[in-house]
Amino acid sequence: MDMFESLAIVGGGQSAKYLLLGIAHAVVAGRLPSTLTIGIYEQGHGWGTGLAWCPDNVSDVHVSSLATPSRRAEVGRGELKRFEQIVAFLVSLGVSVTSRSATLISSVERAGQGWTLRSDKGALYQARHVVLAIGHSAFAEQRFVGQAHLRPWPFRTLCERVQARVATGRADVLVLGSYLTAVDVVAGLDANFGTDPARLRMSVLSGSGELPKVWGAPPPALDVDTLSRRVLSDTVLQRCAGNRFGLDEIERMILQVAFEGGTEAVPETSLEAELRRLCAGESAERLKRDLQETAGGAVIAWQTALFGGLPLLSEAFADFTDRDKLRFLSIRSRYYRAAMPMARENALRLDALFDRGVLCTLAAPAGYQLDYSNERRVHSLSLADESGRSRHVGEFDFVVAAAGSDTRLAHSASPLLRQLYDSGLACGVYAHDAGRSVELGGVRVNARTCEMLPARASLEAGAGRLFAMGPLLIGTFPDAQSVGHIARDAERIVERLVVLNIKD
Repeated sequence: MDMFESLAIVGGGQSAKYLLLGIAHAVVAGRLPSTLTIGIYEQGHGWGTGLAWCPDNVSDVHVSSLATPSRRAEVGRGELKRFEQIVAFLVSLGVSVTSRSATLISSVERAGQGWTLRSDKGALYQARHVVLAIGHSAFAEQRFVGQAHLRPWPFRTLCERVQARVATGRADVLVLGSYLTAVDVVAGLDANFGTDPARLRMSVLSGSGELPKVWGAPPPALDVDTLSRRVLSDTVLQRCAGNRFGLDEIERMILQVAFEGGTEAVPETSLEAELRRLCAGESAERLKRDLQETAGGAVIAWQTALFGGLPLLSEAFADFTDRDKLRFLSIRSRYYRAAMPMARENALRLDALFDRGVLCTLAAPAGYQLDYSNERRVHSLSLADESGRSRHVGEFDFVVAAAGSDTRLAHSASPLLRQLYDSGLACGVYAHDAGRSVELGGVRVNARTCEMLPARASLEAGAGRLFAMGPLLIGTFPDAQSVGHIARDAERIVERLVVLNIKD
């Protein structure tokens, strides 16, 4: 068994990198001791990038979902170096950092004043405090019936499978999901196999059939304090202190920004109605209109409002009423399609694919069914109507799972999260309203410190603390997967570690 470490970080991606950076700042400032010992446990072989930026996963064609996009593989290669630089800097300060790759932590259990971590190979490690920074891998595993189902990542594996089919005829690909990962799949296959419908046809399937909006110019920064004083007559801090920040107040602020350049007064409308209007229409024609509206790098008021309002909405979400949480949940997908749209480069690719008959979108608001034939090695897709009757749509050689993963804790693909859930050390996040109970996803934490809250108060005994950050907090902070929110998680955890170290 290894030494008793001050801190164990489970996961070596973006979340771990920002946490290490925050610790380095605290050590330099004298707020944390340089005698810290830190262990990092990563199930893969790369460091500091995370799934969507790892050069081994993505292609050079894949770009970030920003108004001024960057090549994700190129950024990932830079992040690998940055992670190494942060670790080297910590070591130069006297901090002991041990990085263990190809190490899957399968359980974390209380041991005296700290924790014992067990790997899937049976190795034991001990640490005073533990941070779960396992990212999307906690929810990413998919189980399929048909052998021809594919995952988006690593992208080269997907391309190899499609290439084998293209070499003998046309490949028909069904992409499950219609948000940014689905756009990555479509854009990447286009770059590899061209725009000839005789070689490749792609269909994108989701509940709504709606694609992300298109970025215009980078939106200007939103001064939320000034906006709050103008719309609500007091500051954000005053609102939060009085627990008077609900979805209605944020909705009013967003609508004000969205309409202030057009009419003298904000019209009588709702965020839900305007999001529906923004995304309405047949997807190919809607995409053309979006490209026209954003041509020349136009600054779009709606993008400024929704993108700028997302951090505030996310921070306020933990204190929302359950009714507000469920109301936002009902518009969340459209909010993200408009607030975090696709890069113009990708939109132009999709537009060309629509024009050439290579791409189409399908909507399944009442559900769908996929049947796989082992004999013919094809998937048959049927869509349900409101009455429950099924309509056969077509057959596909491959199905690519590009939809969002199930983030409910009991459904997690992570053996570690399942162990913590079964032991009561982790519990889900729920909202209750009008007789219904909805699991919002991820693990329940103290929103101010990111400390995990167990199912029973009696399980809190012990000095060692268990933290979570990043996508694991999706039920507490709607933008938990964003870099901005990961940085805020890291800051909260470091501040808590400073307090705990003073107590020790």
